Amino acid sequence: MPPKTVPFSVRITEDDAEFLSRLDFKGAKTPSDRFRALIAERRAAENEIEGYQAWFDEITRLMGPAVRKVRADEQRAGVSSELVTRSFEWLPDLLAFFLSYTADQAENAEDLAELERGLTERISRMMDVTLQMGASDFRLCYEPEAVKSRIASTMELSALMQEIMTRKQEGDQ
Repeated sequence: MPPKTVPFSVRITEDDAEFLSRLDFKGAKTPSDRFRALIAERRAAENEIEGYQAWFDEITRLMGPAVRKVRADEQRAGVSSELVTRSFEWLPDLLAFFLSYTADQAENAEDLAELERGLTERISRMMDVTLQMGASDFRLCYEPEAVKSRIASTMELSALMQEIMTRKQEGDQ
């Protein structure tokens, strides 16, 4: 038997009504549908999100409006950025991994080491992708020279770190 429904009336400003009409919920067409979807979403948040996939889906959903706006702006401006596109893919993975740790892991040294390994893997992957863009001279970015300049600084730091590590290894032998 479906739950009993209760009529509910509310007055909202025109701005709030327009905002409600712009919200995108699967299957929600009417203001009442959207209002019910908002309640369901908040109820789900109260029940806490757990696990990597649930966090990934939630972060992707939260990023959706911003991602769509950037893509529409790129289309309008006739530009695109591989760095921005890759960030849209990278951020949900990084955040979902981190947030699922807080829910799923015990608080011991091995679990913390696993967190560190996972974050290192994800950050390194993004660095690798960014450096691979250098093969195309960062042509697929909005401002190739600005990206190149920042990456050059990172490369200098990397070379310095490599030199320090080599000296340390030679000293250990």
